[in-house]
Amino acid sequence: QPGSEDAPPPSVPTKVFRKLIFGATNVHVVAENAGTVRLMSEPRTVKGKKWFVLPAQKLEFNLDVDGIVHSFRTPIDFQNQIRDILAESIGHNREVAKGETILNFDILSGDALFVDRMSYHFIKPDIADPFVFETDLVKSDNPKVFSILSKVDGGKYYIKRLVGKGGDNLRIEGSQLIRNDKPIKGSDAFELNAGRVGNYPGYVHSGYGRYLRSPHESVDIPKDHFFAMGDNSPNSSDSRTWGFVPKNAVIGRAVFIYYPFTKRWGLSK
Repeated sequence: QPGSEDAPPPSVPTKVFRKLIFGATNVHVVAENAGTVRLMSEPRTVKGKKWFVLPAQKLEFNLDVDGIVHSFRTPIDFQNQIRDILAESIGHNREVAKGETILNFDILSGDALFVDRMSYHFIKPDIADPFVFETDLVKSDNPKVFSILSKVDGGKYYIKRLVGKGGDNLRIEGSQLIRNDKPIKGSDAFELNAGRVGNYPGYVHSGYGRYLRSPHESVDIPKDHFFAMGDNSPNSSDSRTWGFVPKNAVIGRAVFIYYPFTKRWGLSK
């Protein structure tokens, strides 16, 4: 979450409060000298702390400003997002003055939630379910089934909304998701996105992804697989990009988001 580069870094008590309540970590890098900013090398994995006391791996990034190294550390799970921020903030050959803010942004931890791991033993996952799956199992050796999440973001659990099952056909018209030639139903999020209501920006084509890249494309979902999408479609990494979720990857249904204490806190809908 980018911040204003002109804003001062939060105080230590504020950092602790925001970490405990919102899961927010602030990264603030100020130029110690004037010069050209560049990323020195690939980030390296180092030992750090989680929640101020627990041992955890971190990523250390090093920026060079005319011979002076400026280092900062982030949680290891955010490498791609940090790259995007660096590309936007320092670009090519950005010149800074001494004391100028180079980077100022917050990293927000993902949702911590209770997952119902029992129900799917008796009933099948259904359209609109907020379901949780293991990224290591989102893979396929079948050339007809595109499923590569294990390669691009393995070792994690994702929560997305189930929008399509085996045999379904999906496409996007305007801001609306169409399932089997009808507007998709089953969740308020579907209708809010269709109308671009409030913080729901509407469903969008992926552009660079594998599926639903343009208004002329639709996708047919193979047997025993699901199509997952995020409610914040423009900013969601989902099945449009990395493919289908096989049924054996599904862990359960998300029930309750208990941390952080943001507007998302409460029953998972």
